[in-house]
Amino acid sequence: MRPHVPPQLIERAGEWDELHRWERSELGKELRRLGLTQGEIRELIPVPKATLSYWCQEIDLTQNQIFSMIGGSKILSVARGSGTKAEIYPEPVFRPDKTWEETDVFMS
Repeated sequence: MRPHVPPQLIERAGEWDELHRWERSELGKELRRLGLTQGEIRELIPVPKATLSYWCQEIDLTQNQIFSMIGGSKILSVARGSGTKAEIYPEPVFRPDKTWEETDVFMS
């Protein structure tokens, strides 16, 4: 379910061509902080995926935002030997003992 986007942000998205570069990045960041996926943000503003990813790289989402984005399931891929084994967890899993190198998380 998409989070509520305030009308002011939708209005600013409509003025995209008139916005300065820093205003565009702030708009993208604000939408991400609301919990929108990058795909949902790109439906509102015409920005390349790589640019949006760069703008939002330091934004941390809450566990509730992440859970709502992935629809209640998390696919965790753990490298084992030359292949990977994917397991589906019906509830959100928080694994502070693992680093990103040890565990890759794929969200659908």
